[in-house]
Amino acid sequence: MRRADLALQDRQSAHTQTLSKPKASVKPRLSAAVKPSKKTKPQNKTKKPDAPNSLQILLTLEGEAMAAQDRLSLKHMAVNKPRAIIDTGHIFLIRRTGKKIIFEAISSQSSVEKNSPFLQWLSRILSQHCKQEKSFKLGSFELPISGKDGFDYPYNHALLAPFAPDSREGALLFTRAAPWAEADVAIPARLGQIYGLSWTALGRKSRSRLTPKKRALIGTSLIALALI
Repeated sequence: MRRADLALQDRQSAHTQTLSKPKASVKPRLSAAVKPSKKTKPQNKTKKPDAPNSLQILLTLEGEAMAAQDRLSLKHMAVNKPRAIIDTGHIFLIRRTGKKIIFEAISSQSSVEKNSPFLQWLSRILSQHCKQEKSFKLGSFELPISGKDGFDYPYNHALLAPFAPDSREGALLFTRAAPWAEADVAIPARLGQIYGLSWTALGRKSRSRLTPKKRALIGTSLIALALI
């Protein structure tokens, strides 16, 4: 075979091998300016109503106290409703006859067991606390939980909130585990006044026997308490 034919065969063989090699795959590149869009969550535009503040709750409790039909319903309001606004363990509605303390109502209790060991102990402690006074006085004090006068009671920090207009009529007693700071006293004191005014009004044999002048005086007193 001639040299020219051999050279031609070599070139054809090399070209065939080149064509038979697979080409490397080329990955497409995303342009830097083009990015996949992110899915955005739909925004909930519905605004939740604001929770009632302390003043709104206080005004609601005052309106309910004014609307009470009798002392039975009022006293259960007085020892249960304030829990919506005051951090307290128990609430007692108490009265005083001479040196004797009378429990009219206790929070979360449908009736009062006046002869129970707990109430006998609490009555004795309150009598000692108030023995120097003819009427209930606003203030906090500690209940004994040890010693001869002690009782296994978790809410040993007490606060007395006397009734208005006559603090001899009665008071609300609040007890809890934490001490009462000065800033904690204002609302219980106001509630004692509010429920005291309604208690006095309902103490009459019937609302019809109240003169218009007395009704106006009691209503004015309640409105004045709400505005202070």
